[in-house]
Amino acid sequence: MTASPAELAPVTPSRWNVPNVLSATRLLGVPVLFVLVNREPVAWFAALYALLGVTDYLDGKLARAWNQASEFGSMLDSVADAAYYISTAYFAVRLFPAYITPNIPYVVGCLALYAALMLVSKVRVGRILLPHTHLSRIAGALAVMAMFASFLMDTTWIFRGVIALYGVAILEQIVMIGRYGDIPLDTRSILWLRGGGRGPASTPSLRGGSDG
Repeated sequence: MTASPAELAPVTPSRWNVPNVLSATRLLGVPVLFVLVNREPVAWFAALYALLGVTDYLDGKLARAWNQASEFGSMLDSVADAAYYISTAYFAVRLFPAYITPNIPYVVGCLALYAALMLVSKVRVGRILLPHTHLSRIAGALAVMAMFASFLMDTTWIFRGVIALYGVAILEQIVMIGRYGDIPLDTRSILWLRGGGRGPASTPSLRGGSDG
């Protein structure tokens, strides 16, 4: 018996697999954080903030472990990361103004670098690229830890160090995109690229996923 065209058609995996749902949860959870950060008790904010941070750790790991990495998932992960970590600056100001106010000029400078990164990638490759480098992953993890440490101690200089690390990470990304163009989103570092870690030119930029 000859199979019908429907039976011969390849099965297309759903975009909404577990890793992508985790990324979407992080993105959709950010507006809820803006509500909770202005309400008591602050424990509700802290709990959701921590939970969304866990999704950032899991989505990329699961995507790679389950072979579910995709260009859509990578884009969704990057957008969710940008929303979560940029919003962290506001949350820190709202909850710990004494620790953040002295660092406002550095925060503004870091945001300016972030805008430059988006502009360079848009001009260089025609779309916005937000790579998940080792430095950006470390800075993200330290930012979350600094938020929780602020409930216990003065973290003025800790936040300043985290902001400085973010600045270095963004500068590295600007240089990588400016020099190499359309790099994979899971690019580890500029040294990794120089060592031939870019892979085939035809390979799409798939989900990098933050590992911490």
